[in-house]
Amino acid sequence: MTEKMKRLTTIFLALVALLALFPACEQEDPAAVSVEPSSVVLDSGDSFVEVTVTSTGVWSAEVIYSGPQDGWISVSSLSGPGSRTVRVSASANDGALDAPSRQALVVFSTTGIGGTVKATLNVIQEAAEN
Repeated sequence: MTEKMKRLTTIFLALVALLALFPACEQEDPAAVSVEPSSVVLDSGDSFVEVTVTSTGVWSAEVIYSGPQDGWISVSSLSGPGSRTVRVSASANDGALDAPSRQALVVFSTTGIGGTVKATLNVIQEAAEN
């Protein structure tokens, strides 16, 4: 084989190898995450709900409180891979006589080739009883 043929063969093989990489990149799924149900109403006592988080990758959870009260929600898993059942617990809403209902969001997010996507669980806890 001549030197010129060896160079052409090497270039050809390099191009074939590069082209083989492109379809692999296109086959990846974009990031996706969901939570079911997406909204819950809990009674005023100590209570919890189990939700299903479904994700194409590793997800994380963050609690965002609405109003002056915070720290009343706990999440059994603040991160995890793929799909999982997560328990969201609320402490009793009895801090003050006639305490109003309270609200928070639990935001589940994951990042993939399309960027970060989020799914939100809206949590409302009923007003304290007299």
